[in-house]
Amino acid sequence: MSTSKVLDMARTTETEVLDQQLWRPVSLLSFMDCFRGIAWLISAVVLSLFLIRRFKPAGKAPAAH
Repeated sequence: MSTSKVLDMARTTETEVLDQQLWRPVSLLSFMDCFRGIAWLISAVVLSLFLIRRFKPAGKAPAAH
């Protein structure tokens, strides 16, 4: 193998390692953002369930025919 091919392979490997090191924290932060958004949505739904009143039935339905 020539020296230039070896250096190209080393650069490629170095770039791949750097890419992995950058994507790990980025993917973790994006997961945390999605998790936080879903948590806020579920909190709003649960809160709205407590705030909605239960309606009483109006009584018997009128005769249709």
